[in-house]
Formats: sequence, structure tokens, C-alpha cells
Amino acid sequence: MNRFVMSAMVLSASMIGSQAVYAAPVHLNVPVRAAVESKVKLVKFSVRNDSKAPMKLKAGDNEVAIEPGKTANLSLPTGTQITTVEAANREAGSLVATVSDALSGNTLALR
Repeated sequence: MNRFVMSAMVLSASMIGSQAVYAAPVHLNVPVRAAVESKVKLVKFSVRNDSKAPMKLKAGDNEVAIEPGKTANLSLPTGTQITTVEAANREAGSLVATVSDALSGNTLALR
């Protein structure tokens, strides 16, 4: 009986040990270069309302109201989507633009 208990303990320990060998590591190293390069690049540009009605845009988490004929200066991270909240000739929630390096220093005219 004593041999049976001892062999059962050895067998169960070996089964648990074999699973631990193939388990994923708990700590993953993040390269320092990836952490340094993850800085957000801001793009500075302007949006001009060329329509005859005021419009409200959503850029990221911020809302921007632009009166007719006026210009708003924006500085947003690349990849940010600009959508309409209120506009006379656009459906609410429609995509106006996605911020990219091509907008840098330029004016986006909306009609």
C-alpha cells in the first residue's frame, strides 16, 4: 500500500511538472526602442468653414465649433478621425478626414 501511495505522488508530480515546462513565461521583455518610439506625433493644421451655416466637428474627444467663413487651428495626433456633429450639408457622424502628415501646415476647407 505504501508503494502505491508513493508511486501515485510521483506520477502526479511529474504530470504537473511537465505542464509547467510548456507554460508561457510570466514576464515579457519590452524593447526599449519600442517604448521610446511610441511618442505621439502631433500634426498642426487648420479647418475652414466655407459653408453658410455654422458647423460642429468632433476631433478625437474634443468638439470644435466653426462659424461660417471662420478658421479653427488644430493640433491632433496622426490617425485621429474628424467627424461631423452638426453640419447643414453633412450627416451627423460622417467622417470628414483622418489626420495624417499630409495635413501638416495646410488648411482643410469644408463646404
